[in-house]
Amino acid sequence: MKEDYGLPDARTGHFPRLLLAAVVILGISLRAWGIGHHLPHRSYIEEDEFIYTALKYGTGDLNPHWYFHPPLYSYLLFTLYASLYAGGRVTGLYPDADAYIIGYLTDPSLWYLIARGLSALLFLPSLWLIYLIGKRVVSAGGAIVACLFFAVMPLAVSTSHYGCTEQLLILMALCAVWYSLRAAREGGVRNAILAGAFAGLAAGTKYTGVFALLPPCAAFLGGGRGSLRIFAASLTAAACAFLLVCPFPILSPREYFANIALLLSQPLSVGEYGWVRVRELHAAFFTHYLPAGMGAPLAWISVAGIIWLWLRRRREDCVVAVIPTAFFMITGFSSLFYDRYLLICYPFLAIAAAVLIDTVSSLSGRRRGPLLALLSVALAYPSCVASVRAVSTLVLPDTA
Repeated sequence: MKEDYGLPDARTGHFPRLLLAAVVILGISLRAWGIGHHLPHRSYIEEDEFIYTALKYGTGDLNPHWYFHPPLYSYLLFTLYASLYAGGRVTGLYPDADAYIIGYLTDPSLWYLIARGLSALLFLPSLWLIYLIGKRVVSAGGAIVACLFFAVMPLAVSTSHYGCTEQLLILMALCAVWYSLRAAREGGVRNAILAGAFAGLAAGTKYTGVFALLPPCAAFLGGGRGSLRIFAASLTAAACAFLLVCPFPILSPREYFANIALLLSQPLSVGEYGWVRVRELHAAFFTHYLPAGMGAPLAWISVAGIIWLWLRRRREDCVVAVIPTAFFMITGFSSLFYDRYLLICYPFLAIAAAVLIDTVSSLSGRRRGPLLALLSVALAYPSCVASVRAVSTLVLPDTA
């Protein structure tokens, strides 16, 4: 069977394509609006650390000597900054390295805009993958609905205004799920290796990316002896991909594991970096974090959608549902929490919500299309309003 990686079929008319284009425009507009907020002054310390680390690689030392985050994202930033320097040398903007450094020290706005622009643009391949995954587990129409839901989630929108790891993590997790879905349907070592490799890259972006190892588990485990061998190949690919972008457990084990031990001891004070101490975090996910980050109606429908995916008991549904399910079950036992940790779950929650309302709409027979559209708009509108308010607040001048 030939795989379909494209847009809605032209034979169905231009309307689905127009809808998808409108979702793309809406999502990228929300993320591009106010992207230069507070520059040249900086307001978010974690963003500063990523940019400083990426620039520091220009000294020739590719060891970040700071492992609270794996280095894949800072390496990607370094590639962009090196390209900026190379272009500046060709055009005469930066006659030498000193001029480049002085440019950053004088006004770092350009370097921050590059990092923030990367975060905003990563939305586009992520949305494409959500569409492809949505077509696998629901329908082309439901896939567009999932894209709409993800495009307007307030936390996903607001974090795209910073040069941080979350948007790259989302993309890597989506790639792992996509190849896991292909493996679940088609089998094959290639799909298994790619699923594992992207899971390893997700963990190499942010340690919570380790949850991206679970979709290959859902795709292969229980499939017989041959599936176990393929799953072993997937895990091997994950380990190799992680060590490729973060080889320091081998190259600098004492420094690396001392840093990780410091991270696991959670030495940060409550309030620093956005940390909060939460009692009964399992309940707080559903009463606070998901409604605040996604919009209350959409959050509750998405949770119901995850339950519905498990009830359908299809292997492909399990591949989609396993990351948010495991995240809630495992991280709920933590006493300290950071709301952005949830972002790895958001695209799969969007797909789950789309599956549920598509299922409900199908019960209406010929009115399925209009009912799906009505429910989609009703759920997306509060989230979109919340996103607009979040960005409006973000771009307010700092009067402190």
